[in-house]
Amino acid sequence: MQVLRISRGRVQAGCWDQFEAALIEAGRKIGDVPGLISRSLVRNVDNADEGYTISVWDSMEALRHYERSELEKTVTPMLQSFFTGEYRTEHCEIRYWDDKA
Repeated sequence: MQVLRISRGRVQAGCWDQFEAALIEAGRKIGDVPGLISRSLVRNVDNADEGYTISVWDSMEALRHYERSELEKTVTPMLQSFFTGEYRTEHCEIRYWDDKA
């Protein structure tokens, strides 16, 4: 069963571009992650300081392994200084996905 990890956060006012660059750099630094199918960063069109990271994993086990890994402990400090304290992560089962729509 594939799973989705969605993290929502608000960055400090005016810091989005620096945050986005740091997130992309963090992704480059950690490279390929076992079980990770895709990842995205999306920005709220109504609030430029708010956004989501969305990652698709091939299993809950792969996601949990990543969350307990040294890789995750490398990424978090690279990004934490941008957040205002408003940050939340959720895990979801993918029940239906149509990538041809």
